[in-house]
Amino acid sequence: MEMIIEPQTGDKPVLAMDMDGVFLVEHEKGERPDGYRKLPGGSDYFSYNPEHAELIQEILPRTDAYWLSGAAPETLEAVIASLELPDIPRIDCEYMWAMTPKSERPRESLLDYKKNAIGHIFPGRSLIWLDDWLDHADFSWAERRSRSEARTLLVRPDSLKGLQRHHVSQMLGWLGRTAC
Repeated sequence: MEMIIEPQTGDKPVLAMDMDGVFLVEHEKGERPDGYRKLPGGSDYFSYNPEHAELIQEILPRTDAYWLSGAAPETLEAVIASLELPDIPRIDCEYMWAMTPKSERPRESLLDYKKNAIGHIFPGRSLIWLDDWLDHADFSWAERRSRSEARTLLVRPDSLKGLQRHHVSQMLGWLGRTAC
């Protein structure tokens, strides 16, 4: 899997995807939701749903997709293999975080270093950020980015269900308006 740390250019909007809570969901041991499967070699507390691959395939051809996840590389690779997703580059958020001066790390959270990576790697590009941990501060950031730099859509799946049909409909609608 290609690791990305340098700015990326392109004509398509960017799709920055988290993995856990979007494609890999948490549940109580033995309470795997219908349609979900245990990740080979994975924990009994996490499952994936093959339907998520079908859903995201509707978005991938319309975007330049990147993984934007703090998950361990081997976990991400296991999910990609289980879902039979194409090879998608991974943004090296840990590297980007390490390169950010401490004075510029106000919340010192995973989401902040994801935002730093987005700012560095995708300046001026329209962006969909798909992540289950997004909060009010992130939505405010997206509004500011949309006004000053490029259209930005944040999509926050429920971490217990992951990607759903209404998320894809939201992204497709946004992509249709972005192309105009």
